[in-house]
Amino acid sequence: VYDCHEVSYAAYSELFNPVIGCIVRAIEQRCLGYAEAVITVSHAVADYLRRFNPSTEVIYNCPRVDDIPRLSKEQARVLLGIPLNAFVISSVGNIRYDCRLDLLLAVASLTKREDFQYLIVGGGPLASEFKREIKKAGDTRLTALPQVPRELALLYVSASDLTWAVYQNSLNPRMTIPWKFFESLACGVPVVVERDTVRAELVRELKCGLVLGNDDPGDISQVIIRLAKNPDQICRMRAEAKHAFATQFNWETMSDRLVGLYERLQLAVAHAA
Repeated sequence: VYDCHEVSYAAYSELFNPVIGCIVRAIEQRCLGYAEAVITVSHAVADYLRRFNPSTEVIYNCPRVDDIPRLSKEQARVLLGIPLNAFVISSVGNIRYDCRLDLLLAVASLTKREDFQYLIVGGGPLASEFKREIKKAGDTRLTALPQVPRELALLYVSASDLTWAVYQNSLNPRMTIPWKFFESLACGVPVVVERDTVRAELVRELKCGLVLGNDDPGDISQVIIRLAKNPDQICRMRAEAKHAFATQFNWETMSDRLVGLYERLQLAVAHAA
């Protein structure tokens, strides 16, 4: 069984160079023909992989129900020392090359409301560089914290009003879905994503967040301000996110799919014998 977590050739092209990406693509396409089954992380990646192996199934990378904090947003904020009356926009997860945290900083610089707080939690290859940028900005509304245990990371998500899940406009980020997306659904937190992505399709389908029409910081600032002024819309988005997690996008549901796939393979092997 081949477990594919991203568009492999695009990821290697973006992380290293296009030559390595081409080599990875050739190897992957050849090896896919030998797999009894393929599992991957989104329908867009699955559509690509099915060109080489039709036995491809989507298993979304979702949290378990038991992993999600049982505390309310207010209780989580009290524990974490976050102001109760703030509008908190968070990015909880690895800080890597494709994160558009530079855009978030530009949005923050144009959004002058004192009740807005920007919370970035995570490590990763660009964490030190990003923290230097925050220090240089000198904005007390910006807080950057190091990587924390997952239980605490989910508590920071639960304490937020909006999750920043915006990435570079390149192939791999467009076709894949980061952990923070499903963690936000699980915690009942609306997400903000960029257009022309798998995440945008899900946000529109589930009605659980904002899809940005462009990457202009001024426009994005106004979109977020309008949302912050509309608590009824936020409540609806929170409810839709929680419903999506409870009914579809949880690991209990996904693990049943995964076990079913291996059971079918086991039966196929037994019949072949």
